[in-house]
Amino acid sequence: MRAAVGHHLALRPQFKIEWLLDQYQSALNEATDGDLQKASLLWKWCLTDSTLRGVHEVFCSGVASLPRRWRGPQYMIDQLEVGRDSIRSVFDQMVPPDQLKLLISDYKGLGVGFSTLEPVPGRSFPILQRVDPTYIRYRWADPYCNWWYSSASGQIALMPGDGRVVMLLAGNHAEPWMRGLWNAAGKTCIIKNHAVLEAANFERTLANPFVFGIAPQGATDVDRSNWFGTLESWGLNNFAVTAPGFTATMLQANGTGYECFSKTIERCDHELIRLVCGNLVSTEGNSGFSSASIYETIREDLIRATAIAVADMINTQIIPVWVATQYGISELKNCPVVEFETTAPRDPTQLAQSWLQACSALDQLVARANLLEKYGLEVDLKEIITKTSLPIKVKAQPAEIYEYEETDVDLTELTAAA
Repeated sequence: MRAAVGHHLALRPQFKIEWLLDQYQSALNEATDGDLQKASLLWKWCLTDSTLRGVHEVFCSGVASLPRRWRGPQYMIDQLEVGRDSIRSVFDQMVPPDQLKLLISDYKGLGVGFSTLEPVPGRSFPILQRVDPTYIRYRWADPYCNWWYSSASGQIALMPGDGRVVMLLAGNHAEPWMRGLWNAAGKTCIIKNHAVLEAANFERTLANPFVFGIAPQGATDVDRSNWFGTLESWGLNNFAVTAPGFTATMLQANGTGYECFSKTIERCDHELIRLVCGNLVSTEGNSGFSSASIYETIREDLIRATAIAVADMINTQIIPVWVATQYGISELKNCPVVEFETTAPRDPTQLAQSWLQACSALDQLVARANLLEKYGLEVDLKEIITKTSLPIKVKAQPAEIYEYEETDVDLTELTAAA
């Protein structure tokens, strides 16, 4: 696999600058057969759209930079976080944020993200490097390996989790490319691009109105020819003297047909924003945005779903490789796991006020617990505290102090007895 993604065997990246709807249909058909080349090229082209690229980059950068939490042996976690307070931790060097962002972008856009763990001389851990997914193939009928990579030396099998290959798949099962954004964004971007070109053509026509001259009755052919030459040399700061009766005017279009292109472009922009963010309100806002918490929740859910998939990839395909190289295969059973914090930060004053209210409510519930006892019920304080996100910990019990009674011991008798 190392040779497959090396500079001398990796195929040259491709890019297609123009797409039509029939080519979009061809990309869908080939993706169904497992060939993702056209689908990948279409997604690359979609990212040239400023609206889509803007919201997509914000989404991927946000997920890649989420704060993380660890669970597992503390000595392993401390080793992964070495250097975090100075420049970058060991984990950040092993999984660079920029490479992780590109991998997430491929995962969201194409449904398939492909990277490799490349060894670095002088370091005891590999580094994640993203690979262009254009040449990935899926073989439906292969009973041993479904994923393959087309390199200059031929087809090479991809085995995610083998210690070298890292893949992030939408849904983690067959046909993940159909869960990518490319199949929905592709059609919208093609329609929008056509509308932009037609609008530019219309504007160019309006910017160059038709100029015509009017000759008076009785003008000779020579007079008309001279007048035509004057109009032909129309330019910046031109000056000409004409015979009486010769005039010039411009014919401009006053139609409103251009508005249809503007509406198409606006509609496509809204579709692309909804595609990435799930809604328009969380991106553009509106008069009731301050109270529209449902839209913030939808966006948090999208981020959380992506963060869970990324964390699962790291925990199953990257961290075990690091544990095996650092501590040996026997320690794989003690692998630490990472999870990303996806809850939006809250205002400290508001957060403290909510904690005070929670404590007051708990005090009142405990005081009225006898009402529930009549029905054989009791207040589940642990569940209430979990729902209110009140940070607590179990108070450590003080060590028991034993008092020993002083007695006179005859060392001679103890020695004799021994």
